[in-house]
Amino acid sequence: MTFILVLAIICIIIFLAFKWERKCEIQVRHGGNQNIPEFYYPDGRIGKYITLYLSKDKTIKDVKLELINHIKVKKGKLRPTFPLRLTPFDCALRDECSLWQLPSEDGVKKLFINIPGW
Repeated sequence: MTFILVLAIICIIIFLAFKWERKCEIQVRHGGNQNIPEFYYPDGRIGKYITLYLSKDKTIKDVKLELINHIKVKKGKLRPTFPLRLTPFDCALRDECSLWQLPSEDGVKKLFINIPGW
């Protein structure tokens, strides 16, 4: 009987460990001079960033879909077709790229956004 109880407790612990998602911090910074208000301080200085917390198994596409909720556009709705990069002039990351594959600095994954046609 004790063996079954111990086995049940171990199974519950394993289940909870797999159910608990590890989140990663993502800082999205502006990669250009497009004057996107969400990336500027009230006095006009650039340097603000949007911080997101997503599961490590999410993709760049998931980051884009989350960013849509944080960036306001004047007309219509922002679509997730904008590029995200590791540096301002780097190649665009593929939508299928998993967040766990990205490099991190002090546990923070830093990405740069540039919205074509802004």
